[in-house]
Amino acid sequence: MYYFKKNEFKPHLSKYWKIPPDQNASFVAAMEDILEVYARPYDANFPVVCMDESSIQLIGEVQDPIPAAPGHPELMDDEYVRNGVASIFLEVEPLGGKRQVKITEWRTRIDWAHFIKEIISDHAKCKLQWSFWAVVHTLRTKHLLNYP
Repeated sequence: MYYFKKNEFKPHLSKYWKIPPDQNASFVAAMEDILEVYARPYDANFPVVCMDESSIQLIGEVQDPIPAAPGHPELMDDEYVRNGVASIFLEVEPLGGKRQVKITEWRTRIDWAHFIKEIISDHAKCKLQWSFWAVVHTLRTKHLLNYP
């Protein structure tokens, strides 16, 4: 029989990283450019602003949880009710200590363009703005050019 120390194995935990494609110097060069920007010291006139977006499922409880009591934690049933989806848009200025979150009912290209416009207007007094879009599956240039 084998005995393991508590928490020695954690199969539920995973680490993720981006593995560059083999023999792809342009990918590595682009990543080095991005990392160089992140390594710059903070300057309010040249802020580094990151943006991400994601879709999440909204769920509700079928049964009310049983409150925690001495000797046991809060007990929650694993059954749930699906209450639709929502989109989260996140802007982070890590070195400036700022963040903004916007939750929308939909995840469309126009919603994305609205959020980009908000980011740009929030930083209108900055001397220079850089943009890196890692995942742009919802973006087409025309959506920024034809912004309503």
